[in-house]
Amino acid sequence: MNPDFLDDLIDFLPYPIASALALVGSEGGMDAGRARFEFMAEAGEAVARFLAIVGLCGCRELGVAGDVEGRPAFPADFVRNFRAPAFGAWIVFGREACRWLRERAPDGIAAAGAGFFFKKNSQAKTAAALESLCALRNKLEHGGLKPKHRADWAQLCGKTDELLEEILRGLDFLQDYELVLLDQAPAGAKRGAFFAVLPRVAAPPEGCALGGKERAVLLRDRAATRGLDLDPLLVLEQMPGKAPDLYFYNGRSASRGEPGVCYSACRQGGSYTCTIDETLAAVQRFEQL
Repeated sequence: MNPDFLDDLIDFLPYPIASALALVGSEGGMDAGRARFEFMAEAGEAVARFLAIVGLCGCRELGVAGDVEGRPAFPADFVRNFRAPAFGAWIVFGREACRWLRERAPDGIAAAGAGFFFKKNSQAKTAAALESLCALRNKLEHGGLKPKHRADWAQLCGKTDELLEEILRGLDFLQDYELVLLDQAPAGAKRGAFFAVLPRVAAPPEGCALGGKERAVLLRDRAATRGLDLDPLLVLEQMPGKAPDLYFYNGRSASRGEPGVCYSACRQGGSYTCTIDETLAAVQRFEQL
C-alpha cells in the first residue's frame, strides 16, 4: 500500500479507523509477517465496526421516531452476537442496517454507508473485500492457513494488502463527516500522541435525537447541519494520567460484581464500566431492533 495513500487516510478517517491504520504504517507493521497481517486484519475489523455502529445507531434513531414499518434483517442470534461481537458479526450488522436504512431514510447520515455495501442491488466490491479479509483471518486463526516461511507470509500479506486497499477506497464518503463530542464541560483537554482529541460542541445539530443527554459522541456532517448520536457504542474514555482517546465498546460481559454492564475497550487499554441505569437501558434498546 502506498505510504502517502495511507497517511492521507489517517488524516481524514475517524479515529477508531485511523488509529488501526496507524499500526499498519508503524515500524512494527512494516515487515511482511504475522504482525503486519494482524494489523491489517484489525484495520479491516475497525472499518466493519465503525460502519456497523453508525448503522445500528441510525436504526435506533429511526425506530425511536416510531414512524417506520418493519425491522432490519438481523440474524436470529442478533442479541447473542451483539453481546460479544466478532468481525463477521459487525459486517452483518452494518450491511443489514444500511440495507434497511437506504430504503427508509436514504438522506440520513447512517444511510451514507450503503454505497460501501451495495452497488445498485448487488454487493459492492468493497463489501466483498471486507468479507474476504474476515474469511482470511478466520482461516488463519482456525488452522486452515499455516504459513511457515517468510515467503508464505509475504504472499499472505500481499493478498491482505490488496483487500484492505479495496476496502479503504470505499470510505471516501467519510470525508464529509466528523466525530464531535457534545459536552457542556469547558474545552482544554490535552492532545494525544498523534491524534487530537475530539472537537467539542455545546449544542447538537438540529434534529439530532439525544433523549435529554448532555454528553455523547456524535457523527455529524462537516456543515454541522445533521448529527447522529453514537452513544453508548462509541465513547470518549478518559484514563487517569493519559490524554483522552476514543475507544470502541467491544461487546458486553459480566460486570465483575458491580451492577450494570462492563465494556472492554478495543485492545487499546483501559475499560469503561457503566453502572448508570439510563446507559444500560440505551444498550438494551439495540437488542430490541
